[in-house]
Amino acid sequence: MKGLTFMGIKIGELLYRTRDELGIEQKSIYTGICTASNYSNYENDVRIPDFLTLNSILERMGQGIMSLSAYVSKDEMKYLQWRSEISEKIRNKEFEKLIILMEETIVCSSLNKGLQEQFVFFVRGVIAENVLQDENIALECYESAIRCTYPMLFEEKNFAGRIGKFEIGIYSLYVRLAIKKFPDRKEMLIRKLEDICDYILLKITDVEEQVKCYPHLVCILGRIYRNNLLEEEQVTECLLKMEKRIEQAYQLLKECRYMYHVTEILRLLIFFQKKLRKDSSIIQQDYQTMCKLYEMFDKSVEFNLYEICENKWMFTILGEYLSKNRKKRGMSQEEISTDICEPENYSRIERGRRKPTQNRYQALADKLEIEQRYYTEILNTGNYKALMLRREISKVLFEGEFEKGKELLTQLEYELGEEKEKNRQYLREIKSFIRYKLKHIGIENRINELKEIMSMTIDISDIGKNRHIYTRIEINLLNQLIAIYEEIEEHEKGIELLKGFLKDMLIRENNLETRFKETYLAALNLDKLLTNVGRYQEGNDICMNWGKKAVDIGHAELLDDYLLEISYNLRNMQDKILERSEDISYLALLFSNIYGTIENREIIKNYIERIVC
Repeated sequence: MKGLTFMGIKIGELLYRTRDELGIEQKSIYTGICTASNYSNYENDVRIPDFLTLNSILERMGQGIMSLSAYVSKDEMKYLQWRSEISEKIRNKEFEKLIILMEETIVCSSLNKGLQEQFVFFVRGVIAENVLQDENIALECYESAIRCTYPMLFEEKNFAGRIGKFEIGIYSLYVRLAIKKFPDRKEMLIRKLEDICDYILLKITDVEEQVKCYPHLVCILGRIYRNNLLEEEQVTECLLKMEKRIEQAYQLLKECRYMYHVTEILRLLIFFQKKLRKDSSIIQQDYQTMCKLYEMFDKSVEFNLYEICENKWMFTILGEYLSKNRKKRGMSQEEISTDICEPENYSRIERGRRKPTQNRYQALADKLEIEQRYYTEILNTGNYKALMLRREISKVLFEGEFEKGKELLTQLEYELGEEKEKNRQYLREIKSFIRYKLKHIGIENRINELKEIMSMTIDISDIGKNRHIYTRIEINLLNQLIAIYEEIEEHEKGIELLKGFLKDMLIRENNLETRFKETYLAALNLDKLLTNVGRYQEGNDICMNWGKKAVDIGHAELLDDYLLEISYNLRNMQDKILERSEDISYLALLFSNIYGTIENREIIKNYIERIVC
């Protein structure tokens, strides 16, 4: 792409190199999702898969979405918002409201028809079970949903092949009903669920993908064992096998700092340990901790078996992206479309009514000297090894291993090769962060570097004016800048920036979950700035609001920090709710014992010692 410094990620290269690295055959990826020729065109970058198709392909690879952002049309965004609303109703068990949403079923012609149908069958199954109280209809709906992409699951032979987590979730719902209707097939159905459990741990190499499907499947399998197998001869063997699976699921949740179905996992673990006459006191304490936490943030502790964890994408309307950059360059629609397409057709693209073909999009991007974005990632590369290195860098930096992060960054730059230039914002961000943490640069240089790196893609004066779709890199840079402002006690400057940023994020709430980790940290930083200037009630309101959002979606990271901040705020507010403050500080410690870091636990212990004395 002539004249470009950055570019969108090459999906074909990503698919090919990921599949090649993992040794996966093409057929096991595309079967039931798209044709062989279409998939070949995707890998060869001849065609761009729509985001539903790409999502399913990546799920079959066991890799999730790798932090991808998708650029979509307005019709696609409308479908997404409808689907997101349905998922929210399912998560909140508002099953009656699903009927109204399904009466207004949205179909998008530019998205994979079979995958849209699969979702509709799944929702109809949920309605049949919970509103119509008809398990036969529900069973038929779940079966139809699975047959949309994976009819091979209904063969009698052992499970084989590649399967995505949404397919796994629907199949587990099918099995629990099929066992009731076809008791003679019980052993075969349970064996298949067992095989899929093993598949998740062996074939899905990304632990972030494992944690989004393994606990859910183990919960359903555990319930099936509990209700069906405890009267049979090999009771002890079954109990031990199930206990091991549940323990694996719990360790996975803690490792990934995720609360996906954690209360049911703990209930099942207590149940099976009691049957095995084992001491379950530690697990019971963990369960009581989670129950108190859920009660505090008004979340049900009951298992929601219909809450199948889907990938969360960052979506931007493509037309808005083109329009913004065209206006930046002072060009008219006629000027930008010259020698590319009719001005009327370009106008439809900007209004989100259609998406350009790949060649037309490339021509428009060349003329505007911008990224050609259908999909983007934190790193713009199709290099699988580079993407995995990026994840490893994030992990070691979070754990404070800055020298190791420096070594990994050198490896990443080597792996990127000529692609270093188009990823310079990310590389500069990480280099600057490591240098500061290793005390190689001072505060003033750090502030200047942060502002300079941010200015590559965002004007700080635009924050709070709903003019920008934030990338993960930009939010990370903002959080780092705020941390410096706190350190040098420029609290009001930081408060203004964070309030503007959170206002922007909440306006585009359909994208909030995809940037939740970074936005959640920003909200915590805002609370700390507010408490630094004595605005405890305002800080506490923010902590309670964002803490509830975290608990609702199962996000455990930093929640012990939030609890500690709430305790501190209550202790310093005008009415000084001291007893409640102390209770929450102990809850913070118990929760940190499950999900927190050693450093956080020490901070909480020291805080408790001070307030108790």
